[in-house]
Amino acid sequence: MASDYSWSTALVAGQVTESLKDVSKYITSSAGGWPNYKVGMIASYDFTIESGSLNPYIYEFNTNVACCWDAPLTPKINGLTNYLSSQSIDTLTVFGTFASENDRNPSEAFYTKLSESLAPHNISCSLFLETDFDNHGVYQGRSEPDFSQQWAIRSGSNEYTLFISSPYRYPELQKISSGSFNKYNFKSILTDSPSSSLMIDVFDSSSASRRGDLPDYMIKRQQYDGNLLSGKLGFYGWDNDHYTSLSQSVSENLWYGWYPLYEKFIVSSGSVPDTTNIYNHEYTQVFLHSHDEIVDLGLEHTTHKLVKKYDSEWKLIPSLVYRHIAESGSKVTLHDGSTKEVQNLSVGDNLRTYKISSLDEQSSDYATWWSGSLSGSVTASQLTRIDSKVIPAHHKLNNTYIYPDNVARLMEQSGSVSASVNITNYHFRPLTDFKSTSKLVSSSLEPITISSREYVVQDKTFYALDTEGTDIIYLDNILVHI
Repeated sequence: MASDYSWSTALVAGQVTESLKDVSKYITSSAGGWPNYKVGMIASYDFTIESGSLNPYIYEFNTNVACCWDAPLTPKINGLTNYLSSQSIDTLTVFGTFASENDRNPSEAFYTKLSESLAPHNISCSLFLETDFDNHGVYQGRSEPDFSQQWAIRSGSNEYTLFISSPYRYPELQKISSGSFNKYNFKSILTDSPSSSLMIDVFDSSSASRRGDLPDYMIKRQQYDGNLLSGKLGFYGWDNDHYTSLSQSVSENLWYGWYPLYEKFIVSSGSVPDTTNIYNHEYTQVFLHSHDEIVDLGLEHTTHKLVKKYDSEWKLIPSLVYRHIAESGSKVTLHDGSTKEVQNLSVGDNLRTYKISSLDEQSSDYATWWSGSLSGSVTASQLTRIDSKVIPAHHKLNNTYIYPDNVARLMEQSGSVSASVNITNYHFRPLTDFKSTSKLVSSSLEPITISSREYVVQDKTFYALDTEGTDIIYLDNILVHI
C-alpha cells in the first residue's frame, strides 16, 4: 500500500449529533413509539462530511451494531452504565446474536466488562444469543423478519431489556429498527422526515457526467451491512459503456446482494484527490436508542483509501483501525530472513512478503478471494506505517499463536471430502469463522492443524502494519494479511 495518509480536518459539530438524534426521534414517532416497558437498542449512523459544504450525509442506519474488539468499548460501556444505573432497575437482559459458531455480538469481552461495570450498581445481567445459522453452520439469512426465535421480554418496572442484536424478531419493536434492514427502506424513511437533507441521492445515470479524477458513484448491497470490509463495495468513475456493462453484470450475478443500490459518491472533507488516490473519511455515531431517551455512546472515525486501478474503477484499502493483528512480542520476518519483534519494527524496514498471483493486494479483494491452490512468489515490501491498540480479548491457538478477533486476516486452508474427491481451498478469513477442520498456513505453505483453541478476556497490545506493496507477511512463520 502507498504511504501514510492523513485524517480528515473536518470538525464534527455537536449539531451533527443533534441532527442524528432528530432522525431517531422521527423513526420512533413514525413507528408508533416504544412499548410500555423499559427497553432499548444500540443503533448507529454511518455518515460523512462533504468537502466544501461541510454538510453531513448519512450512508446508513444500523442495528446489531458491533460491540467487539475493533469498536471502542469504554465509551459504550460507560454510557450504558451511567444511563442504566439511573433507571431504578436491578435486572438487565441483553439480547445478542451468533454470527457463526465462534463469532458473537456482543463479544465475550464486551459483555464481561459491561456486567462488571453494572455490578457496583446492584444490577445483575443475563445474556441470550440468537442465531441465523442452522446446526450445520449454514447461514439462514432472510429478507423478511423471522419470528421463530423469541424469548419472553421481561417487562417489570425493575427490569430493562437491551438489544445489541437487532430487535426485528419482536413485532412491537420491528418498525423502529426497520430502516436498518434495507438501505432503500431507510432512504424512504429519511426522505419523509424533517431531516431529508441528510440523505445521499441515488446515482442518476441519465444525467451523469464525469467529474475528473474522482469516483462518481458507488454500488452497495441493499440487504446487508458489513459491505466495507467484505470486499463488496464498488467505486466507479462515470463512463456510459462501463456503467451499462457493469449494471448488467451486477444484475445477473447479484454480487452485491439481492438488489444493488447505485448511490452518488460523496467526496468527504479532508480528502486529498490526485491522479491515483483519494481518502474517504467515514464517521459512525453510536447511540443507545431507549424507551425514554437517546444516549450518545460516542463517535468513531476511520479513514479509508481509494486507489485508482483502472480508468473507471477504484479499489478500497480499509483503515488501519480494522487491521490490528500482531501481538506485542510476535516475530515478523524481514526480507533478508532475519526477524524482529513487531514492536521493534521501524518505518522503512523491508518485510518478507508473499505475492499471490491471482490477488490484487492494493485493495480489499482479499476478503472475497479464494483459490484451490497457492501460486505466488516471495517478495519484499517496505513498511510505511505502524499503529498499536490495546484489545481486550484474544484467541490462543495450539497454546502458541495469539490473534484478536479480526476481519479476514488469517490464511485458512479448508477442505471437504466426498466419496471420490478431496477438495482443498484457500481463503482469508476471520479466526471466528474457522471451523474445527480449518488449518493455518505456514511460511513454507504447509498446513498447520489447530489442536487447541482458547478465548481469553485480557488486555493485550496488538499492532497494525501498512506497506507500500504486497500485504501478506510472515508473522511467527504464519501467512497473515495485514
